Amino acid sequence: MGTMAPKSKAMPAGAVLLARWRGRNKLSQVEASKILSLDTGTYSSIEGGKITPGMKRAARIASGTGGSVPIASWVES
Repeated sequence: MGTMAPKSKAMPAGAVLLARWRGRNKLSQVEASKILSLDTGTYSSIEGGKITPGMKRAARIASGTGGSVPIASWVES
């Protein structure tokens, strides 16, 4: 029997959309975190898919990105 590689966790759709929003707007992570009123480290962890924002942060991200990153994009299906 062959060995199986560990299953990697898929990047949340919200993290992908957040990175795209930042890229389209030519923002650094520091600039994006300020716009969204997030700590820079927290922003980096959210965009990197290391943490998933709770409902309040997801709503703040949705509002701050003008709807480019909807709340539903953080919910795993």
